[in-house]
Amino acid sequence: MQSGGALGPPECTSSGENGRWVAHYPDHASVVHGFIGTFIVIAMLLAAAPAVISGVIASSRGQSVALAVVLGLVLGWIGLIIVIVAFKREVAVEVQALATEAVGDGASTSATIPQQRDASARIAELDDLKQRGLITSDEYASRRAAILEQI
Repeated sequence: MQSGGALGPPECTSSGENGRWVAHYPDHASVVHGFIGTFIVIAMLLAAAPAVISGVIASSRGQSVALAVVLGLVLGWIGLIIVIVAFKREVAVEVQALATEAVGDGASTSATIPQQRDASARIAELDDLKQRGLITSDEYASRRAAILEQI
C-alpha cells in the first residue's frame, strides 16, 4: 500500500482490465531534486565569487593574483575585503616604507623601496600620507627630517 502522505491525493486511472481503477501518486521527487540542485549551484557560485573577484582586483592592481585567489577561496567574502583594502598601491608603499624603517640604517633587502628616488618625490609622498591622515604630524616631521638628512 502506497501512502500519499504530504504529497497529496493520488491520481486514479482505469486500467482497462476488469474495470479496475489504479491509484498513481504524483512524482514530487523531481521537484525536490531540482530545488536541491539549484540550491547547490547557487551556493557554489556564492562560494567561488570572492575568489574570482579577488583575482580580478589583484590583476588590475598589478598584485599577486594567486595570493588574492587563495584569500578569496579560504576566507570567502572576508578575503575579498582584505584584497580590496590591502592590495591598494598606497598601502603597499606604506608597508614597504615600514619594512625599510624596521630593517634599520642603510641595510637593504629585496622588500625595501629603492633609496635612489628623488628626495622631493619622497617628501611629496609623505605630504600626501599626512593629508590623508595615514601618519601623524610627529611621524611626518621625523620622516621628513630623515629624508633631508640623506641628501
